[in-house]
Amino acid sequence: MLKGPKTKLSRRTIELPVVAVEALRRHRELQNEHRLLAGERWQELGFIFTSLKGTPLDTGNALHRFQTICVGAGLPKIRFYDLRHSHASLLIHEGVHPKKIAERLGHSSIKLTMDTYGHLFDGSDRESAERTDRLFGQKPDPDEPQGQAELEEKKGAKLFVMPSRKTG
Repeated sequence: MLKGPKTKLSRRTIELPVVAVEALRRHRELQNEHRLLAGERWQELGFIFTSLKGTPLDTGNALHRFQTICVGAGLPKIRFYDLRHSHASLLIHEGVHPKKIAERLGHSSIKLTMDTYGHLFDGSDRESAERTDRLFGQKPDPDEPQGQAELEEKKGAKLFVMPSRKTG
């Protein structure tokens, strides 16, 4: 049984990377071959991923085939939904702004994205401190033994910020 999108935000347009567009074009060529081979048995239902006769894929068979491909590539067996998390994680790794990731995933707010994937940004606080150093011209000499020791000592330093009191 086919279902519609879960929410209004689930139906959206996203820009596909070239690698995905090329893969879809190759898939269309293969599907056209299947269409010709099936002849009158082909059922044109408008699906992108179909059986050899144009009907919707059986989800169990599709998942089994997908997991077989994963294992063959030396990857763990994962669910289709795990691809969504992998995509978000890779975008975070590549430095894509969380707001853009939230939009791409169809999250209603950036808060949901950060609550779900925020732990993947953990290293960003260190990076923020290092970028601030660069902005203010602070460039320790990593070749200088004392400078390196100071740098290592400072790397773990954190500042506890107290909330300001309201006055008046």
